[in-house]
Amino acid sequence: MKHLENRVENAGETDDLTERIEKGKLEKLLRTAVKTVNGVGLLFENSIVCFVFC
Repeated sequence: MKHLENRVENAGETDDLTERIEKGKLEKLLRTAVKTVNGVGLLFENSIVCFVFC
């Protein structure tokens, strides 16, 4: 029973940690998405430049 009581006490902290992990994942996803969009944009720009000048 003692183990269960400890888990209830720590539940608040765990929720906070889970929230932080979720936020971190979201930030990572957003950064990756931005990098991907920028990468695709650069590729697209380069192909236009190449198309015009090659």
